[in-house]
Amino acid sequence: TNVVGNGVVLHAPGLFEEIAKLEARGEPVLPQRAGGKHPDSAPPRLVVSDRAHLLFDLHMAVDGARVAELGGGQIGTTRRGIGPCYASKATRNGLRVCDLLGDEQAFRAKLAALAKDAASRFPDPAAGVAAYDPQADADLYLREYAPKLRALVADTVDLVNDAHAQGRRLLIEGANATMLDVDFGTYPFVTSSSPSVGGVASGLGLAPTKFQAIVGVAKAYTTRVGAGPYPTEI
Repeated sequence: TNVVGNGVVLHAPGLFEEIAKLEARGEPVLPQRAGGKHPDSAPPRLVVSDRAHLLFDLHMAVDGARVAELGGGQIGTTRRGIGPCYASKATRNGLRVCDLLGDEQAFRAKLAALAKDAASRFPDPAAGVAAYDPQADADLYLREYAPKLRALVADTVDLVNDAHAQGRRLLIEGANATMLDVDFGTYPFVTSSSPSVGGVASGLGLAPTKFQAIVGVAKAYTTRVGAGPYPTEI
């Protein structure tokens, strides 16, 4: 069972594109009721936290606009919208998976407010932010992704802690690691979350007292994506 925890920012179109590729290769991910390889009675292959924040194409547009604004002072982001989505989370105007599965009108209103806020920051049509249509995107999410996500969503904090209490083996992965940690990495050339071991508690809801083994992996030389200092050269 693969768990996408509460600390993740989730791009629903990308998630289901990856799922489709896996299923096309014969790896069932989504529950299948009739005659499938993965019946509803089987343990789920994928579970998504209801508290994970949704990353919209709007966040990608904001990411690109910020990169263009920085000019020669770019950090070197992937322009996938990750930083702006975590910024929405921190400024408390982001939308979570539970918002998508809750009241439809509230979801539309929150997404419209998020788009209005972004457009006020980047009003120039050339930036591409003002062209984002929140109502059209809300239609897409409610029609295409809400029904699919509903079958995958759970309170993953309960799920993970129950599994620990049952003595099941948990393998937890954090992307990027310490050198790109927003607190302990080479700031500002970092990611926007805490991918060090501390992220397990905040990003998954598993208490540090339950950590049984921590494996640290270090390369002989430090690499990075994008701009910023290159410690190996230094």
